[in-house]
Amino acid sequence: MYRGWTIVAVAFVSNLVAMAVVIYTVAVFLLPFTEEFGIGRTEAALPPVMVMAGVVITSPFIGRAVAFMAIRNLMIAGALLLSAGFYLLSYATEYWHVLAMYGLAGGTGAVLLGGITTSTLIVNWFEKKRALALGIAMFGISISGAIMLPLATLGLETWGWRVLSQVIALAVLAVVPLIAFFVVNKPSEFGLHPDGETRDEEINNETPLTGTVVSTRA
Repeated sequence: MYRGWTIVAVAFVSNLVAMAVVIYTVAVFLLPFTEEFGIGRTEAALPPVMVMAGVVITSPFIGRAVAFMAIRNLMIAGALLLSAGFYLLSYATEYWHVLAMYGLAGGTGAVLLGGITTSTLIVNWFEKKRALALGIAMFGISISGAIMLPLATLGLETWGWRVLSQVIALAVLAVVPLIAFFVVNKPSEFGLHPDGETRDEEINNETPLTGTVVSTRA
């Protein structure tokens, strides 16, 4: 099997984790944050805003970094940042600690772990089947809420929000070996071309130029 499909599977998981823990935890933590820190509706709506601010600020720099850095390292950095952020969140004593986590660790970590990095991987590994590969990888974003919300709600009822934050931190950390073992920037590192073609196959698939040259001289 073409190794690129393994890359797609890792991208799927990375996108799911990045979106699930950054966006959908807010809905679960909303009531505990309100009770813990005595905040109102306006303040409760700030974590997603902070995430988007982090995404907007860091995306251009991360987009530049994928051109000359190992994508594996960037994704691992994102996972470690998210994991550390949620672990520290469990020790928050002021609401600004929560906002800082979502803005710095949440926004930056999500961009590093998913989105730009995973899309770049798919573009590097596929040409003919790029749309299909991107669709599968991005599907992780689509189903992240369906997976995260019930699990996080159950965890909240069982452990409380602080322990749940630590469990999420460990869950994010679990994707690091997956990324470290399977993610490779380009198929050329394995002597392949996009879609798994060898050099001979690529040449055979090219349309040859044929025709007869007609002289116009008398």
